[in-house]
Amino acid sequence: MLNIVFALLFFTFAGATYLLPFYLEHVHDYSVSFSGLIITAMSIGMMITGILAGLIYAKLKGKIRYIVMAGVALITVGFFFLTHLTSVTDLGVIVSALALIGLGLGLTTTPLTTLIMNAAPASKQGMVSSLTGLERFAPMTIGVAVYNIIFMHGIMTAVRNSGITEKSPGEIAAVILSHGFDLAFVVSVVLAVVLFVLCIFIREETATEE
Repeated sequence: MLNIVFALLFFTFAGATYLLPFYLEHVHDYSVSFSGLIITAMSIGMMITGILAGLIYAKLKGKIRYIVMAGVALITVGFFFLTHLTSVTDLGVIVSALALIGLGLGLTTTPLTTLIMNAAPASKQGMVSSLTGLERFAPMTIGVAVYNIIFMHGIMTAVRNSGITEKSPGEIAAVILSHGFDLAFVVSVVLAVVLFVLCIFIREETATEE
């Protein structure tokens, strides 16, 4: 269960890190450097709660899943904020959503990694550490591809309902792109809810040396 939660978490995370810069650049017409600066809100959030999660881990032994569930709840709210993106969405909403996602990732990643490592005997923790890296980056790679398909499906749906003869080309482009981004983040919300349910079944295990 831990491995499934860990992999699905980073699969979902790939959506925000891959798609949001394109939204900022092509819908809001921000520069690449300014878009990157906005995305750092997520990294700052991860750094803050990543440290805090490590500090409180030992104090909440036996209740670690509640830390993970709190983190997933923050991620869910963050993705929900991103499900109604338009060309006039306030920058504060975007930054707040990214900060919430980052805070949630920080709360979940550290405890999940520790739980996975503790479940393996000391003699096999090196191998488990490598597999943990694979469980992180493989889902992210797959997630980028899947989210790109979802994004394109959203665009195609918007094109069929765009009213091309009634709007200016610029307005049509913004509406169509925003629809694609919205659909992708709706999927992220659904996956985050699934993650939250899966976290209920997390068990803390400490392996004994064979």
